[in-house]
Amino acid sequence: MIETRKNNLYYLLAIVALATTLLLYWFTVKPLVVLAYEGTEPLWFKNILEFFYPRFYIEKHRFSAPFFLEKSNQIILRFSMIALLTIIAIWANTRTSFVRNFIKNQFTHKQVSTKNIKTIVVLFHLILLFFSAELTEYLLSAGNLGVFYKPIPLFNMLHLNWPPSWLIFLVGILQAIACLLSIPLKKWSFYSSVLAAILFIYLQGLSYGFEKIDHGLATLTYAAMLMPFLVKGCYKAKEKRQHLQNAFWLKLIMLSIAMPYFLSGLEKLFISHFSWATAATFRGYLQLHNVPAGQALAQSDFFSHTLPILALVFQLGFTLAVFIPKTRWVLLPIGIIFHMSTYVFFGVGAFYSPWWLMYLFFIPWDRLSFKKSVGAAS
Repeated sequence: MIETRKNNLYYLLAIVALATTLLLYWFTVKPLVVLAYEGTEPLWFKNILEFFYPRFYIEKHRFSAPFFLEKSNQIILRFSMIALLTIIAIWANTRTSFVRNFIKNQFTHKQVSTKNIKTIVVLFHLILLFFSAELTEYLLSAGNLGVFYKPIPLFNMLHLNWPPSWLIFLVGILQAIACLLSIPLKKWSFYSSVLAAILFIYLQGLSYGFEKIDHGLATLTYAAMLMPFLVKGCYKAKEKRQHLQNAFWLKLIMLSIAMPYFLSGLEKLFISHFSWATAATFRGYLQLHNVPAGQALAQSDFFSHTLPILALVFQLGFTLAVFIPKTRWVLLPIGIIFHMSTYVFFGVGAFYSPWWLMYLFFIPWDRLSFKKSVGAAS
């Protein structure tokens, strides 16, 4: 009884803290956003803006004050939603067995075959090697543009300036070696996988120093950050000659791949309130990108009305692939079509988008019997 009252007090304090944060935002931060737009903000707030949102002082000449107020509202709204859901989840975990059983069945107690993980480790690091080589080639070609380089906030804090070409080339070589050393699942594979993730993030950070962010590598990066733990688990199972290992890190990688879809769909709803899924908005995007195939698609009333709605439903529903394996046979092919269509009709990304290549984590490779298929075909 005493423990229950103590927990209830903690929940109450958490809700009060969240409400206090909202009040502080409304009466303190929100007026500061207007002052920043007018150029009369205090120095400390200007420093915060320059660190977290360096493009603000450029973009304020393009957009009105209500645009930035809406942006700040969206930030506090999402923070509040995540905080409230966290409080509810912790409360539910202590009060009901449903949440505990769900976490056990989906994450902590679920098993996966080491054969499946071995295949994933090989495929993932080869894909990481390919995109790292692409980044290295791009950075080497941009060597003469180093004068325009502006470090992202993290690099600026760490004093990571634009490197000479020989250092970029060396990083690319080290990245390739790290990826290849992660494949054999030896004692060093965990550390080489960590190094591969760090160098990949470093190469990305350099490419973002020209004030252009490429979201195409997002899911690949999330997977790279968690991959060392999956490699370590597989190595330990291999050493003990176990055919199964805990699926926690695999499921966490799946979730990190699925959540950007969900959050992207949610962002569209928060900002546009369903107007994003209208035919007029869809045609506007097609005309903005001005791709011949997209211009032709814009002429169709049927596709202009249905495709944006289907895209939104797909993004919001993709998380089901993490928890309900049978849905993957529908969602994964739709995802591939979705990303390829984005390239064909909008000219965004590429056919070999990392987004759909990361679906490799959702495929049960150990259940695919290629030998049987070949034998049946012959």
